[in-house]
Amino acid sequence: MSAVISKIYNIYFTPYPYIIYNTSTRQGNMAWAGIGLGLINSQRLFWGANAAIMLVIYNQNIYFDIILLCTCGFLYISSFIKVMNLIKYLEIER
Repeated sequence: MSAVISKIYNIYFTPYPYIIYNTSTRQGNMAWAGIGLGLINSQRLFWGANAAIMLVIYNQNIYFDIILLCTCGFLYISSFIKVMNLIKYLEIER
């Protein structure tokens, strides 16, 4: 369990997806480049949802907040599911 949490931390809070993508692109490994690109997109979804949560904190319209929270929840779940699927491919390859 700790290894999965460590990988999730590395994906969301470090440039690890960019390192995977750049290294594999230079080496011509398109499979790993696709995994890196998927991780980059998941990282962007995660940070986009975090930015939208900041709007909820500073906004005063309750209906807009509810819609934004639902959207952010969807983005978090979508990002997490993509990362969990891509982590499986990282574990298979190593």
